[in-house]
Amino acid sequence: MLGRLTVIGLAVIAVVLGSGCAEEFQGREPLDKGLHYPLGMAVDEIHGLLYVVNSNFDLAYSLASVVSVSLDGVKSGNWEFKSANAAMESFPGEFILVRGSGGDQRGYLSVRGDNSVTWFNVLSPGAGGGVPVLDCGGLDEGGSAVCVGEHVIAKAPAPEWAEDEDEIVVGSDPYGLAYVQGRDGEGDYLVSAGMRDGAMALMQIGADGKPVPVDRITVTPGLHSLAVDPVTRDIYATTKSYPVVYRYRIAYPAGKPKLELVSAITMPAPFSTADFGRGIAVTPDGRYALVASRTPNALLVMDAQVSPLGDSERAVRAIPLDGKPGQVRVFASGKDGASVAYVLSFSDDRVWAFDVASLQPRAVIRTSDGPYDMAAIINDKMKLGFVSNFLQHTISVIDLDFASETYHTIIGEIQP
Repeated sequence: MLGRLTVIGLAVIAVVLGSGCAEEFQGREPLDKGLHYPLGMAVDEIHGLLYVVNSNFDLAYSLASVVSVSLDGVKSGNWEFKSANAAMESFPGEFILVRGSGGDQRGYLSVRGDNSVTWFNVLSPGAGGGVPVLDCGGLDEGGSAVCVGEHVIAKAPAPEWAEDEDEIVVGSDPYGLAYVQGRDGEGDYLVSAGMRDGAMALMQIGADGKPVPVDRITVTPGLHSLAVDPVTRDIYATTKSYPVVYRYRIAYPAGKPKLELVSAITMPAPFSTADFGRGIAVTPDGRYALVASRTPNALLVMDAQVSPLGDSERAVRAIPLDGKPGQVRVFASGKDGASVAYVLSFSDDRVWAFDVASLQPRAVIRTSDGPYDMAAIINDKMKLGFVSNFLQHTISVIDLDFASETYHTIIGEIQP
């Protein structure tokens, strides 16, 4: 029996072949309002928006896109798409929305379609109100933002201290992406992970938000997801190809930023496959690294604290899960703001919720088809989670208010 993605893959081939040739197939204008194979999401609390990445997985459009949904009325089902949107090459990977030191917001995406890290600035509307503008470097014929030029980073001249490199390339098939916030004047960084060639690229973020590659190392093919320890700022990397989780940090030999290996942690693997680590998250206190594993199908809980003697981290528990775990996210959605970990299973349409302190399961949340990623807003006004359903082209809305009678249940669905 054909799997879900096999069937979709055959459909994509049929679309491309039916067009005559891939180069001639242009597709429709990028989707500026609606959902189409949605992937990553991010909440913009400043403007009351949920940004959603449409992947253009079936090449129905000329480009992938980021669209925005108003958070006002989402809980009551009165959601609406807004005109804050941007377009980029197809097949984005991870999506991150960050607030710069000056309070401005920027979105960063790893984009597999052109082997780049693509970014945009969120420009707040004027005194007259309205929605923000996603500044991406260019506009299409309809006036929508299109990421071009300096907003698409594929390679850059190597800095003077990289004596053996003429240029630094982001990597092949970049998927994982992590943001490292600077301290003590060190500056902010992005790190990307190339799934095909196993390259990790370190990018220094300029005052204008532009990431500039400054270092690149080759780890192993199959690199998948990245996560940053909020305490040490070390960067964890999973790989589909081997049962290993890598830990890197940004070091400054001779005062120049470089990626430096801290440890390689072997994870339990009862048998050999070609699919091991997927999503990863580090708890806010830096205590645990949580890895979505597909061999075994489990949430692997790793002790993320390194002793003063330099002993490596260790796996402290494997929590068996059904289906094929994908992404892991952690939000302060428990009692009194306690951390809860959410593990998404793309193959059997569910999200598991685990109490981080006790590592005990708290809920199994049934979603629509193909849950892919999760975002959340937790403040005094609303406590909601959002799950992108890749195969259903919808966003499930989850109640994350611990005091609510509908806590950890689906209370709405954002439709295309």
